[in-house]
Amino acid sequence: GMDTGLQTPLVALPPLPPGVALTYTPMTEASAPAMDPALALAEAQQRAQALTADLLTIGRIEDLPAAGSPAFAALRAEALAIVQRRFQASRGTLEPDAVATFQQHVTWTPNFTASTRTVSAADAERARLASFSVAYAITHLDRPQFVLAYAAAVFALDPDSSLGAGNAASAIVTQGERLYPNREDGAALQPFRADAAVVYRYALACSVNQTKWTLRSLGILINLANLYIDLNAPERARPYLLAAKIFAPDSWDAALALAACYE
Repeated sequence: GMDTGLQTPLVALPPLPPGVALTYTPMTEASAPAMDPALALAEAQQRAQALTADLLTIGRIEDLPAAGSPAFAALRAEALAIVQRRFQASRGTLEPDAVATFQQHVTWTPNFTASTRTVSAADAERARLASFSVAYAITHLDRPQFVLAYAAAVFALDPDSSLGAGNAASAIVTQGERLYPNREDGAALQPFRADAAVVYRYALACSVNQTKWTLRSLGILINLANLYIDLNAPERARPYLLAAKIFAPDSWDAALALAACYE
Protein backbone atom coordinates (compact mmCIF):
# COMPACT_ATOMS: atom_id res chain seq x y z
CA GLY A 1 0.00 0.00 0.00
CA MET A 2 0.96 3.64 -0.35
CA ASP A 3 1.99 6.00 2.44
CA THR A 4 -1.21 7.22 4.07
CA GLY A 5 -0.31 10.87 3.69
CA LEU A 6 0.09 10.45 -0.06
CA GLN A 7 -2.86 8.17 -0.57
CA THR A 8 -5.68 9.78 1.39
CA PRO A 9 -6.32 12.95 -0.66
CA LEU A 10 -6.14 10.97 -3.90
CA VAL A 11 -8.62 8.19 -3.27
CA ALA A 12 -11.20 9.80 -0.94
CA LEU A 13 -14.43 10.02 -2.92
CA PRO A 14 -16.98 12.80 -2.46
CA PRO A 15 -20.55 11.73 -1.66
CA LEU A 16 -22.52 10.88 -4.76
CA PRO A 17 -25.48 13.08 -5.72
CA PRO A 18 -28.95 11.58 -5.48
CA GLY A 19 -29.51 9.13 -8.30
CA VAL A 20 -31.99 9.72 -11.08
CA ALA A 21 -34.58 7.00 -11.42
CA LEU A 22 -34.02 4.94 -14.55
CA THR A 23 -36.96 4.26 -16.80
CA TYR A 24 -37.40 1.64 -19.46
CA THR A 25 -39.86 1.97 -22.31
CA PRO A 26 -40.25 -1.22 -24.35
CA MET A 27 -40.34 -0.80 -28.10
CA THR A 28 -43.53 -1.77 -29.86
CA GLU A 29 -43.66 -3.26 -33.31
CA ALA A 30 -44.95 0.07 -34.59
CA SER A 31 -41.97 2.02 -33.20
CA ALA A 32 -39.30 -0.50 -34.19
CA PRO A 33 -37.44 0.27 -37.40
CA ALA A 34 -38.51 -1.89 -40.30
CA MET A 35 -35.84 -4.46 -41.09
CA ASP A 36 -35.85 -7.46 -43.35
CA PRO A 37 -34.58 -10.38 -41.18
CA ALA A 38 -33.05 -12.06 -44.21
CA LEU A 39 -31.09 -8.91 -45.13
CA ALA A 40 -29.96 -8.39 -41.53
CA LEU A 41 -28.71 -11.98 -41.35
CA ALA A 42 -26.93 -11.65 -44.68
CA GLU A 43 -25.20 -8.46 -43.55
CA ALA A 44 -24.12 -10.05 -40.27
CA GLN A 45 -22.75 -13.08 -42.10
CA GLN A 46 -20.88 -10.84 -44.53
CA ARG A 47 -19.24 -8.94 -41.67
CA ALA A 48 -18.34 -12.16 -39.89
CA GLN A 49 -16.76 -13.53 -43.06
CA ALA A 50 -14.77 -10.33 -43.50
CA LEU A 51 -13.41 -10.57 -39.95
CA THR A 52 -12.61 -14.26 -40.39
CA ALA A 53 -10.73 -13.44 -43.59
CA ASP A 54 -8.79 -10.74 -41.77
CA LEU A 55 -7.88 -13.13 -38.95
CA LEU A 56 -6.40 -15.48 -41.51
CA THR A 57 -4.07 -12.77 -42.81
CA ILE A 58 -2.13 -12.38 -39.57
CA GLY A 59 1.57 -12.48 -40.18
CA ARG A 60 4.70 -12.35 -38.16
CA ILE A 61 4.74 -9.63 -35.53
CA GLU A 62 7.65 -7.39 -36.49
CA ASP A 63 10.25 -10.09 -35.89
CA LEU A 64 9.56 -10.45 -32.17
CA PRO A 65 12.83 -12.04 -31.01
CA ALA A 66 13.00 -15.36 -29.19
CA ALA A 67 14.50 -15.44 -25.70
CA GLY A 68 18.18 -16.33 -25.83
CA SER A 69 18.74 -14.95 -29.33
CA PRO A 70 21.12 -12.06 -30.10
CA ALA A 71 18.13 -9.96 -31.21
CA PHE A 72 16.43 -10.60 -27.85
CA ALA A 73 19.59 -9.53 -26.01
CA ALA A 74 19.68 -6.32 -28.05
CA LEU A 75 16.01 -5.57 -27.35
CA ARG A 76 16.56 -6.31 -23.65
CA ALA A 77 19.54 -3.94 -23.50
CA GLU A 78 17.57 -1.20 -25.29
CA ALA A 79 14.61 -1.58 -22.94
CA LEU A 80 16.81 -1.50 -19.83
CA ALA A 81 18.63 1.59 -21.11
CA ILE A 82 15.32 3.39 -21.73
CA VAL A 83 13.94 2.54 -18.30
CA GLN A 84 17.22 3.52 -16.62
CA ARG A 85 17.24 6.90 -18.37
CA ARG A 86 13.62 7.53 -17.42
CA PHE A 87 14.28 6.36 -13.84
CA GLN A 88 17.23 8.70 -13.35
CA ALA A 89 15.29 11.69 -14.65
CA SER A 90 12.28 10.94 -12.41
CA ARG A 91 14.29 9.97 -9.34
CA GLY A 92 15.92 13.39 -9.39
CA THR A 93 12.63 15.25 -9.68
CA LEU A 94 10.33 13.36 -7.30
CA GLU A 95 7.30 15.28 -6.10
CA PRO A 96 8.08 16.61 -2.57
CA ASP A 97 5.21 14.72 -0.94
CA ALA A 98 6.32 11.45 -2.58
CA VAL A 99 9.97 11.40 -1.50
CA ALA A 100 9.34 9.66 1.82
CA THR A 101 7.01 7.12 0.18
CA PHE A 102 9.64 6.26 -2.43
CA GLN A 103 12.34 5.81 0.20
CA GLN A 104 10.00 3.66 2.26
CA HIS A 105 9.15 1.31 -0.61
CA VAL A 106 12.38 1.23 -2.63
CA THR A 107 15.01 -0.02 -0.21
CA TRP A 108 17.35 -1.44 -2.86
CA THR A 109 19.65 0.16 -5.43
CA PRO A 110 18.05 -0.49 -8.83
CA ASN A 111 20.36 -2.39 -11.20
CA PHE A 112 19.70 -1.70 -14.88
CA THR A 113 22.83 -3.33 -16.30
CA ALA A 114 22.13 -5.41 -19.40
CA SER A 115 24.47 -8.23 -18.42
CA THR A 116 22.66 -11.47 -17.64
CA ARG A 117 22.30 -12.09 -13.96
CA THR A 118 20.61 -14.58 -11.70
CA VAL A 119 17.63 -13.08 -9.90
CA SER A 120 17.19 -14.45 -6.42
CA ALA A 121 13.89 -16.03 -5.47
CA ALA A 122 13.49 -13.32 -2.82
CA ASP A 123 13.90 -10.49 -5.35
CA ALA A 124 11.54 -12.16 -7.83
CA GLU A 125 8.90 -12.52 -5.13
CA ARG A 126 9.44 -8.96 -3.92
CA ALA A 127 8.96 -7.70 -7.48
CA ARG A 128 5.82 -9.81 -7.92
CA LEU A 129 4.26 -8.55 -4.70
CA ALA A 130 5.22 -4.94 -5.43
CA SER A 131 3.55 -5.17 -8.84
CA PHE A 132 0.15 -4.75 -7.18
CA SER A 133 1.01 -1.37 -5.67
CA VAL A 134 2.82 -0.39 -8.89
CA ALA A 135 -0.36 -1.07 -10.86
CA TYR A 136 -2.38 0.95 -8.31
CA ALA A 137 0.07 3.84 -8.58
CA ILE A 138 0.01 3.86 -12.39
CA THR A 139 -3.79 3.89 -12.46
CA HIS A 140 -4.63 6.21 -9.58
CA LEU A 141 -1.75 8.45 -8.49
CA ASP A 142 -1.24 11.81 -10.12
CA ARG A 143 2.45 11.82 -9.24
CA PRO A 144 4.10 11.14 -12.62
CA GLN A 145 7.72 11.28 -11.40
CA PHE A 146 7.08 9.02 -8.41
CA VAL A 147 5.07 6.50 -10.45
CA LEU A 148 7.75 6.16 -13.10
CA ALA A 149 10.60 5.89 -10.60
CA TYR A 150 8.71 3.31 -8.54
CA ALA A 151 7.71 1.14 -11.52
CA ALA A 152 11.25 1.31 -12.93
CA ALA A 153 12.84 0.34 -9.60
CA VAL A 154 10.56 -2.70 -9.29
CA PHE A 155 11.30 -3.69 -12.91
CA ALA A 156 15.03 -3.59 -12.11
CA LEU A 157 14.53 -6.20 -9.37
CA ASP A 158 13.51 -8.81 -11.96
CA PRO A 159 14.26 -7.45 -15.45
CA ASP A 160 13.32 -10.68 -17.23
CA SER A 161 9.73 -10.57 -15.95
CA SER A 162 7.09 -9.64 -18.50
CA LEU A 163 4.98 -8.29 -15.62
CA GLY A 164 7.62 -5.79 -14.47
CA ALA A 165 8.52 -4.77 -18.02
CA GLY A 166 4.88 -4.26 -18.96
CA ASN A 167 4.29 -2.12 -15.88
CA ALA A 168 7.38 -0.04 -16.66
CA ALA A 169 6.10 0.59 -20.19
CA SER A 170 2.66 1.55 -18.84
CA ALA A 171 4.30 3.92 -16.36
CA ILE A 172 6.18 5.66 -19.19
CA VAL A 173 2.97 6.17 -21.19
CA THR A 174 1.06 7.35 -18.12
CA GLN A 175 3.82 9.74 -17.12
CA GLY A 176 3.62 11.40 -20.51
CA GLU A 177 -0.17 11.65 -20.35
CA ARG A 178 -0.06 13.11 -16.83
CA LEU A 179 2.55 15.69 -17.78
CA TYR A 180 0.92 16.57 -21.13
CA PRO A 181 -2.84 16.01 -20.72
CA ASN A 182 -4.10 18.31 -23.44
CA ARG A 183 -5.02 17.32 -26.98
CA GLU A 184 -2.54 19.79 -28.45
CA ASP A 185 0.31 18.10 -26.54
CA GLY A 186 0.61 15.28 -29.07
CA ALA A 187 4.15 16.17 -30.13
CA ALA A 188 5.36 16.23 -26.52
CA LEU A 189 3.88 12.75 -25.97
CA GLN A 190 5.74 11.18 -28.90
CA PRO A 191 9.02 10.44 -27.04
CA PHE A 192 7.13 8.78 -24.18
CA ARG A 193 5.11 6.65 -26.57
CA ALA A 194 8.15 5.68 -28.62
CA ASP A 195 10.07 4.60 -25.50
CA ALA A 196 7.06 2.71 -24.16
CA ALA A 197 6.65 0.84 -27.46
CA VAL A 198 10.17 -0.59 -27.15
CA VAL A 199 9.62 -1.64 -23.54
CA TYR A 200 6.23 -3.18 -24.38
CA ARG A 201 7.86 -5.17 -27.20
CA TYR A 202 10.45 -6.44 -24.74
CA ALA A 203 7.69 -7.35 -22.25
CA LEU A 204 5.85 -9.20 -25.01
CA ALA A 205 8.99 -11.14 -25.95
CA CYS A 206 9.40 -12.12 -22.29
CA SER A 207 5.81 -13.32 -22.13
CA VAL A 208 6.23 -15.94 -24.86
CA ASN A 209 6.74 -19.48 -23.62
CA GLN A 210 8.14 -22.02 -26.08
CA THR A 211 6.99 -19.94 -29.08
CA LYS A 212 3.43 -19.69 -27.71
CA TRP A 213 1.47 -16.80 -26.25
CA THR A 214 0.65 -16.98 -22.55
CA LEU A 215 -2.08 -15.40 -20.45
CA ARG A 216 0.40 -12.59 -19.63
CA SER A 217 0.77 -11.88 -23.37
CA LEU A 218 -2.84 -10.82 -23.86
CA GLY A 219 -2.73 -7.52 -21.96
CA ILE A 220 0.63 -6.60 -23.49
CA LEU A 221 -0.62 -7.30 -27.02
CA ILE A 222 -3.58 -4.98 -26.42
CA ASN A 223 -1.56 -2.25 -24.68
CA LEU A 224 1.08 -2.18 -27.40
CA ALA A 225 -1.55 -2.13 -30.14
CA ASN A 226 -3.40 0.73 -28.47
CA LEU A 227 -0.11 2.59 -28.26
CA TYR A 228 0.46 2.15 -32.00
CA ILE A 229 -3.07 3.46 -32.61
CA ASP A 230 -2.16 6.53 -30.53
CA LEU A 231 0.94 6.85 -32.69
CA ASN A 232 -1.31 6.92 -35.79
CA ALA A 233 0.08 3.58 -36.95
CA PRO A 234 -3.00 1.32 -37.10
CA GLU A 235 -1.35 -1.06 -39.56
CA ARG A 236 1.33 -1.77 -36.97
CA ALA A 237 -1.38 -2.29 -34.34
CA ARG A 238 -3.48 -4.66 -36.43
CA PRO A 239 -1.28 -7.81 -36.30
CA TYR A 240 -1.04 -7.58 -32.51
CA LEU A 241 -4.81 -7.30 -32.17
CA LEU A 242 -5.50 -10.12 -34.59
CA ALA A 243 -3.13 -12.24 -32.51
CA ALA A 244 -5.00 -11.24 -29.35
CA LYS A 245 -8.36 -12.05 -30.98
CA ILE A 246 -7.17 -15.52 -32.01
CA PHE A 247 -5.59 -16.17 -28.61
CA ALA A 248 -8.63 -14.94 -26.66
CA PRO A 249 -11.71 -14.91 -28.94
CA ASP A 250 -13.99 -13.87 -26.06
CA SER A 251 -11.85 -10.97 -24.83
CA TRP A 252 -13.90 -7.77 -24.67
CA ASP A 253 -10.71 -5.66 -24.44
CA ALA A 254 -9.25 -7.25 -27.56
CA ALA A 255 -12.50 -6.76 -29.50
CA LEU A 256 -12.79 -3.13 -28.42
CA ALA A 257 -9.18 -2.37 -29.37
CA LEU A 258 -9.61 -4.11 -32.73
CA ALA A 259 -12.70 -1.99 -33.39
CA ALA A 260 -10.68 1.15 -32.62
CA CYS A 261 -7.95 -0.07 -34.98
CA TYR A 262 -10.42 -0.60 -37.84
CA GLU A 263 -11.99 2.79 -37.15
